[in-house]
Amino acid sequence: MSIYKWRKKYKEFDELIDDLLCLQEDMLIEHGLSGQWNSNIVKLLLNNHGYGWKDEDNQGSSHRKVNLIFQGVDKEDPSESSEP
Repeated sequence: MSIYKWRKKYKEFDELIDDLLCLQEDMLIEHGLSGQWNSNIVKLLLNNHGYGWKDEDNQGSSHRKVNLIFQGVDKEDPSESSEP
């Protein structure tokens, strides 16, 4: 049985997973911003929490502006998604 099915079947398990995901997100942000953890790995893992990054060309400047975009996270099993 997958974690997604356990989450649907057992409310306490679902709440525990929610708490753990919140803790993971907080730790990723805290340690990623402080430089304690590799920023590329943190960026990759935060994608699982609904964050995304959008590079914008800064009017011909050699510097790039990066916007953090929150996309929202669904609790659904991605293997059951109808999207390709």
